[in-house]
Amino acid sequence: MVSPKLPWPAHPQPLPDEVFSSWIVRAAMCNGQKLRSFLTMTAPTMRSVSKSIDTHVSDHSLKQIAFKMKTDYATAYQTTMQSYQGYLFEKESDKSYRKQCVLSLGETRNDLNYQQYCPLCLNEKNPYYRKRWRISFITVCEVHHCKLLDNCYSCRAPVKVIGNDQRKKSRVYAGSFTACHCCASPLENAPVALASPVVINDTKKYINILTAGFAQLCPERWIYSFSFFAVLRHMMRLTLEKTIPTGLLKIHDVDALPIDLRYYALTKLPKVFSNWPGNLLKISENMGISFSDFSPLTKTTSTFPYWLDEAVRPKLYNPNIEPTQESIHNAIKIMLSKGMKINITTVNLFMGYRDSEKIKTLVKKWRKNNYV
Repeated sequence: MVSPKLPWPAHPQPLPDEVFSSWIVRAAMCNGQKLRSFLTMTAPTMRSVSKSIDTHVSDHSLKQIAFKMKTDYATAYQTTMQSYQGYLFEKESDKSYRKQCVLSLGETRNDLNYQQYCPLCLNEKNPYYRKRWRISFITVCEVHHCKLLDNCYSCRAPVKVIGNDQRKKSRVYAGSFTACHCCASPLENAPVALASPVVINDTKKYINILTAGFAQLCPERWIYSFSFFAVLRHMMRLTLEKTIPTGLLKIHDVDALPIDLRYYALTKLPKVFSNWPGNLLKISENMGISFSDFSPLTKTTSTFPYWLDEAVRPKLYNPNIEPTQESIHNAIKIMLSKGMKINITTVNLFMGYRDSEKIKTLVKKWRKNNYV
């Protein structure tokens, strides 16, 4: 029995950008323990082991783990998703551990794919799982220029780092650190697909912004990185809503979507923040994104980003110019095809107006003719 006052005999240190679950599973393996028993003896106050272990680690427990592993507390803290506060997201939800841009945190469903991986990275001498692989807009490996995966290539089960040593509960760790927790297939053997060069280059920029904590859109414009990523996440959502037929996109939370959809969205947003705000406006106009489409941002951010407002409002919001009768009829047709309700408010929002008199007149006429 290991004394609670002494470190573990083996104490592997976190590797560059390693996520907490990956580090702690490696630590348990090195000491011949299953993860649950390892944590019980290391940080007794940790009551459960779940997929949210990367976030739900109290300061007290993390200090206990750091001591037992002979690790500096600041280094241990950097393995948790909480260390992204102020960089990836402004703060976590007051009512849950939900964090913007973090895959499926706060969710309880077991079928959501929240851990991504690069087969080539896992095929290296010292394989481990990166913290950035838990970010929703990271869909490619910037080192090997390939697409990331978020499930087992053999049985399609979600990847669970903490589940690997629970497959055979009667034995101490059974299976490889990089094996599927369901079928034991080695994830490093998964087929590799090359990623789009544009997505790779954009991803490298996003990683640099995440590291720096700010983004420079132009020589005179500097913004916090969490505000930048909130808009990127929203643009991914709008891209999917505008380009995927109604009914096929069943989950509207980008952080809960499979990697194929998130990667697809990023291919439709090449260099979206370059030549600011030219590329964003061009992409928005091509997809039919109006100023009102950006309004839901206020549900996930404390205020509407000022830097976005001053860029898109002059071009995408024209409250004083009345729409044509034909454009209103076309808008109603599109809304009907998407199963949206038709009333004065919804049509105004859909077309980017606050209170158009022409929209009010035509919608009333339409509702009367259609006995709504």
